[in-house]
Amino acid sequence: MDGAADRSEHSQRENRVLQGRIIGILNEKTALVEETSILREENRELREKYDQLKKEHDALVEEHRDYMEEMINLNTRLKQELEEAKDMRFKMEELEKVLMEKFYNNSTGQFDLIPLFNYCKACCIPLHVFKEALSADHRETLTLPNDLHFSVGDDNVEEFMDAILVSLPNLKSISGYYMTPEHWYIKYKRGKYPLSVLMAYCVVWTNASFCLTEDAIKALQSAELSVTEYLTTMMSLLPTVIILQIPGHLNFLMADDAMKEALVRALAPLPNLKGISEYFRDPLESFILYKQGEIPRETLKAYCAHNYRVRLTLNQHNVDLIQSRGLSVSDYLTTVMPLLPKVEEVSFITDMTTLDWCESLPDKISKVSISGCPNIKDLTPLLKMKRLKEVFYCHWSLRPFHKVKLQLRLKGVTCAP
Repeated sequence: MDGAADRSEHSQRENRVLQGRIIGILNEKTALVEETSILREENRELREKYDQLKKEHDALVEEHRDYMEEMINLNTRLKQELEEAKDMRFKMEELEKVLMEKFYNNSTGQFDLIPLFNYCKACCIPLHVFKEALSADHRETLTLPNDLHFSVGDDNVEEFMDAILVSLPNLKSISGYYMTPEHWYIKYKRGKYPLSVLMAYCVVWTNASFCLTEDAIKALQSAELSVTEYLTTMMSLLPTVIILQIPGHLNFLMADDAMKEALVRALAPLPNLKGISEYFRDPLESFILYKQGEIPRETLKAYCAHNYRVRLTLNQHNVDLIQSRGLSVSDYLTTVMPLLPKVEEVSFITDMTTLDWCESLPDKISKVSISGCPNIKDLTPLLKMKRLKEVFYCHWSLRPFHKVKLQLRLKGVTCAP
């Protein structure tokens, strides 16, 4: 019995040991399975990375191949263009030599421009070759024939002018063939000519007058350019101009405010201006602009210089306007009257009560009409006028007028109601 029990116990121990080993082996197997799974996942990720890197590598290789092909093609093309440029430059140099031999005067350092231009047109020589050749022309003065359109053809005048005026390096003055001032200005504003070309045109201007024509205004408006800037620019470049001629109906050609701005801005900086003809600006309006500091006295003189009326009339509206600007009637009369070259008569239709300003009137005033001034009480200032010949008075002022009537007649003054 004891032996059987021992064997049974021994067998159980061996079974337990075997079970423990089996469990250990199973655990190891499980661990190996998990590790294998992890390794497979890592292997899959690495393969994906490898595949991605391989794609990128292949793309880079392809890109490099394309780049190399492009560089080779570019290098080939550049070499070809360089050879063509060298060949073109050689041909241009040869052309310029031909032009120099045919049309260049070495003693004067100048081309015979019109034959040169016509030759280039006839031989289909590129315009840039013509322009480059002109860099050797050292003239400072350009005198064009008045019949230029016959010499180069009507259709070629603008091309000829545009080519030579921007290509002559030392150009200082342009004369001869006539083109309007607004033509030069519009070309300048559009960038066709530099300022130096406009100045070269203006430097030969010797006229004392400058005319702002109706055609010029329309051309500027059509080109969407400011008449104000045109006048300001041109007048500043024409120092000989002392008279500005402008259309009498300027206010119909331009908006009234634009017209005023154009004249005020253009004329204010011109100390040499002596007169403005055709367009008539009321002396009162000019006086107000002057007193407000918008125009200098010289411009006021210019406005008045071409006012050829022999009578200056002052009504109540004028008086109200003067006083509304904080100015006095006496100041207006004493300032403006000496500047009006033809005025010999003054006529007043106002509510004024005094004639104190009479003494300040210029000696040229020979007639005074106060028949529209019923409120004047003292007429003795009329006696201080040196060359007074006629007085027209208001019958309502009969009593105060009788006080001076005899003295006026003794001075040879005709008095009439």
